[in-house]
Amino acid sequence: MTINFYQSIFIFGLQIPKKLSEKDYRTLYQVIHYLRGIIDEKLANKWFWLKAELSNINFHSSGHCYIDLVHTKDGKTIAQCKAMIWSNDLVNIKNDLGADFGNILKKGAEILCFVNVSFSEVYGVSITIANVDKSFAVGELEKKKQETYKRIKEEGLLEINKKHHLPIVIQNVAIVGSPSTNGYIDVVKQLHKNEYGYVFNTTDFPCQVQGDKAEREIISRLKELENTTYDAILLVRGGGSKLDLEVFNSYELAKAIALHSKPILTGIGHETDINIADLAAKEYFKTPSALGAHLVANNRNYEIKVQTAYSNIRKIYDLSIQKQKHRIRQGLLDYKNVSISYTQLRRGRLHQIGNRISSLAQQEISTAKQRNGVAKQVIVSGTQALLQNKKSKLTDTFQLCSIRAKQISNDNSRALSHKTELLKLYVSGRLKRENDFISQASHIMPLYHPDKTLERGFSITRTADKVVRPGMKLNKNDIISIELIDRTLSATVISETPKNSKWRTLITKVLQRN
Repeated sequence: MTINFYQSIFIFGLQIPKKLSEKDYRTLYQVIHYLRGIIDEKLANKWFWLKAELSNINFHSSGHCYIDLVHTKDGKTIAQCKAMIWSNDLVNIKNDLGADFGNILKKGAEILCFVNVSFSEVYGVSITIANVDKSFAVGELEKKKQETYKRIKEEGLLEINKKHHLPIVIQNVAIVGSPSTNGYIDVVKQLHKNEYGYVFNTTDFPCQVQGDKAEREIISRLKELENTTYDAILLVRGGGSKLDLEVFNSYELAKAIALHSKPILTGIGHETDINIADLAAKEYFKTPSALGAHLVANNRNYEIKVQTAYSNIRKIYDLSIQKQKHRIRQGLLDYKNVSISYTQLRRGRLHQIGNRISSLAQQEISTAKQRNGVAKQVIVSGTQALLQNKKSKLTDTFQLCSIRAKQISNDNSRALSHKTELLKLYVSGRLKRENDFISQASHIMPLYHPDKTLERGFSITRTADKVVRPGMKLNKNDIISIELIDRTLSATVISETPKNSKWRTLITKVLQRN
């Protein structure tokens, strides 16, 4: 604020006349010392949570960390201040944040930190940071993710890449990711060392999948693959925390995936969460291994269909009714084995989910205990300050601090107990839903047997040992065979008439409106 010396104002309780004489002045120390007194009176020994952005961060060789905090609005800096983290506090913060330390304390990040403000006549205002809230960073990431999801949904980007068709047999794939990660190695191993000996032609497109350069490099690789001859593009990454996977919630990356000319399959390595990149892709899988297994299973299913079709044709002409019954029983047995295998897989996944929930509960309990520790430290520190400055109020202050400590401990204990009960209810409900799903699946699968379709009155039409498909041209006098459930008919084509597809157009319009 600029002081107009031709106006009458008050400073330090003294009135400055409209026109100052040479003797009417204040020293710089007096002014700054007065400001220090105001700040000490309001903020000395008071700790509180502060939200700010890191414009710069420097880890000194002494073990201390020096930070520039800013507050911006509409792209402009409206507040700025120096801050620091003492080496002891920095060690505790690293332990609390774990693997997410580098993702939270970095230039440009917004954090919620536990601070104390002090003022020096020489160095000015400084802020001491004692703790950083990890849940705030995760919450900001989730908020940004929801905003990105809403944007791509409004722009119609969720279904574009899903409209691409994958070939029946997938052979030529491009793999985008970091070759040094376990996820990348897993998907390559699944494809090249599959138990059926299928050959996959894979091409590596290395890029970073974490850090400031990751988004730019991934998008660059995807642009290189525009209008190529690959059957599909695999975007893979190993597991990690929510903050590690931040790049896959990027709007620009989701847009590049959605508008790509090739179908993109993601295997980003998450167990309990779905990223925006997953939603924009053709298909997504929990892990790179699951993605690789899916491609192998896809080709395996095609091979089984070919083998089954050939076997069926041979048996129609060569086998007796008894052998036909044997084939049906064998088919049912195969479906039963697949159902058992699928049930075991789902149970394994449920076990993993249970372990994950247990781990999260332990982390929540640990975080609550650490917060209790910080609260106790604040109470002790406050008590010592009051002991030095206000001995006359020692007894009352100690009693208040003790009462507050008990309240905090009781509140946290009740909160932990409540969360534990909620987790038990969630696990029980989730296990029940998954078991119900497995039970329903085991009953539904037999309904999709090919003979079930023929029993409902459908048939398979062939010409020259080829199945007649939509768009296949038939000539007059061509010989065709019609396969029914109990016999095969032979016929000659007299003429063909285009089928009226008004009902399909009508159904499509109804689905689009819904």
